[in-house]
This record gives sequence, structure tokens and C-alpha cells, in this order.
Amino acid sequence: MRLILALAVLVLALLPAGCGSKKPSAEQTVPFATAIEQYLRASSMEMKIDAFETLSITGDAAAARVSVELADETYKGLAQRWTFHFERSGAGWKVSRVDR
Repeated sequence: MRLILALAVLVLALLPAGCGSKKPSAEQTVPFATAIEQYLRASSMEMKIDAFETLSITGDAAAARVSVELADETYKGLAQRWTFHFERSGAGWKVSRVDR
């Protein structure tokens, strides 16, 4: 019985470590936030970034799962989750595709 309890505690302790990646830091997201803001402005979307949920970078490509919401805060708290795909552009990044 103690063995089962010990294994259950161990599994519960390790569970968060295996559930996806941790949220990216604010410092990591800066160049991608800039690219998203430019994309939203150019697309005439009155949206703003709420939070980055994930960010993965592989060479000259990257992807981020980001929650976005209306810029005027009409529906504060009702964010949508979009996946932004990026490609390196000079010293920065630009949005290459968005999955909504």
C-alpha cells in the first residue's frame, strides 16, 4: 500500500514537468510581439496581445501560441488563442502565417 501511495505521489510531482513547455519569458517574446503587432496593424485588426502561452524557435523559423483580445477592451477577458508562425527577417522576425 505504501509503495502505491509513494508511486502516486511521485507521478503527481512529475506530472507538471511533462505537460508541455513553460511559458516564455517577457524578454524572449519581445521580437515576436513586435512582429505580431506589425501584422495586426497591417491587417487592420484591432486586436492586442494578451499573453504568450508557448514559443518554439527552430533555426530561421518560430511558432508561438498567443492569446489575443480586442484592443478596445470591449470584451475584456475573452481572449482567442492563435498560433503565429514566423520567419527570420534580417535581424528580426516577421509573421508568415496565422492559424486561428
